[in-house]
Amino acid sequence: MADSRVSEIPKKSPIGENPQSRAGSLISRLLTRKNLRYLPLVFVALAGVILSSVLFSQGRKNEYQRMRTEFLTKSRDRISILKKEIELHLEEVESIRDFYASSILVERDEFQTFVESFLKKHNDIAGFIWIPRVTALQRGPYESMVRDEGFPNFQIREINSQDDFVAASDRDEYWPINFTVPQSEAIMGLDISTIPEMFEPFALSRDTAQIAGSGVLEVLADYFGPQAVLAVIPIYRQEASLDTIEQRQQNLQGFVAAIFVVPLILEMATEVLRPVGIDLYIYDNTSPGKPLFLYLHKSRLREDSQQLAPHVPYDQPISRTGFYYEETIDFAGRKWLIQSLPCPEYTSRIYSIQPWMNL
Repeated sequence: MADSRVSEIPKKSPIGENPQSRAGSLISRLLTRKNLRYLPLVFVALAGVILSSVLFSQGRKNEYQRMRTEFLTKSRDRISILKKEIELHLEEVESIRDFYASSILVERDEFQTFVESFLKKHNDIAGFIWIPRVTALQRGPYESMVRDEGFPNFQIREINSQDDFVAASDRDEYWPINFTVPQSEAIMGLDISTIPEMFEPFALSRDTAQIAGSGVLEVLADYFGPQAVLAVIPIYRQEASLDTIEQRQQNLQGFVAAIFVVPLILEMATEVLRPVGIDLYIYDNTSPGKPLFLYLHKSRLREDSQQLAPHVPYDQPISRTGFYYEETIDFAGRKWLIQSLPCPEYTSRIYSIQPWMNL
């Protein structure tokens, strides 16, 4: 008898279902007449999300550009004020030439009265010194003359290898510090020609008949404060010919030097500005090689603004893109490199919520 059982076709498992078929089935269910009415809302929502993302991204870019433009503007403003302040001070200091040109002989009290007017106006000028030219034949009479003025221990001196002041050895001519304002007998008589790094700007001003600046001079730190620099002015004989270097050297009578303190220059120049969170790094970039660190002006918004600024080598890792600006200015012939960088308080102070309002 024949087998009457009919073989059943097995059903496909959902697991084995073709993914394309599953997707098509899902779309078919979604595209029913009942669900189609929600499509406009879905498209509007998606468009809103996309538009908000685009606006947020563009807002962030605009905000960054606004912040960077503002940073560069404020950096340039600060450096410009510093530059103008230095120029003004040096122009006033150079008026000492006219003072000497109009006098046959400048006495100690006359010198003091004249330069004290500068010290009252400019707190960043620590003092002034007068350094005359003294030949070997003039040394004895000159030392006696200064002693008779009330300085019984005066003598022309130099610094030996042990950093002690001793009587200067015999030489053709001497350049001793005489007048000092404020008065400082401790440094009087020091022959600056025996200190090469100190005499360099004096020789330059003598040969060029121009004002000349110095680097930081440690020898002056004990008398005029740390980070002191000089602006040197040559004083020549009246109506002397100064066309050649030889004539300038022969007709030189002496030097007047103004002592500037670098930190005070920066602080006095920027005190008129509202603090915004910008730090200024100052380097002396005059000589070949790596620039020498002079001072870090910390923004007054910093929590540690009153703490002593650290020494910051020029080769420290530093970002020179985005929020960064640098400019070179002149200080009596020396090149000062000024770097401007934001401190953390800068971004936290001016960053707006505008991009988030687009979400």
